[in-house]
Amino acid sequence: GRRVDADVATTLLEESFYRAISEHKLEAVAPPRFDAAPSKIVKGQPLAFAAIIEVKGSFEPQGYKGLEIERRKVVVTDEQVDKAIEQLRRDATELLPIEGRDVLAATDVVALEIKGTVGENTVDHKQFVVELDNAEREAIPGLHAALVGLPLATKDKVLDLQVPADHEDPQMRGQAAHLTFSVVEARAKQMPALDDEFAKDTGKGQTLAELKAA
Repeated sequence: GRRVDADVATTLLEESFYRAISEHKLEAVAPPRFDAAPSKIVKGQPLAFAAIIEVKGSFEPQGYKGLEIERRKVVVTDEQVDKAIEQLRRDATELLPIEGRDVLAATDVVALEIKGTVGENTVDHKQFVVELDNAEREAIPGLHAALVGLPLATKDKVLDLQVPADHEDPQMRGQAAHLTFSVVEARAKQMPALDDEFAKDTGKGQTLAELKAA
């Protein structure tokens, strides 16, 4: 009963508060603060409560004309431009069926069915996607290198890895990984050439020079 009373009181507080600020045309700038619990809910009697609310004040801005301001100069390095363009190329990358080879290459994207343990944690994924050329997103150190060169039809491959003691993730440091995985699917990455056609496709320029300027 007390829980029901509390739920009803909360609903009534919200509804009546927003009705009150609408009727009194208050410009609230923050949620209300109820400093005290509402009176007890009694059938047939009004629910009384007090709330504190911050409202938008009225003032006339003065003395701002003629103020000197300093515009921050934005400096973009060539390295930042190259990094941004490389991200655009990654965004436009196509994943194509692998043809002409039967082993994984260092630029492939692989979906694994993987089970096992990493330290005391259990691993069980039906579709664990790995970008073999993306070192920043390597789940376990050494996993990408172990996959490169494996047959596309790999089934129930057993892999043991040891996470270095100086790994950047404190929770992973020194952990031993014991995994069994199968290759579910693999695709080859095809990144667009860095040329004027690519620049046009981005919609940010007609030439590569215009794209870099943008």
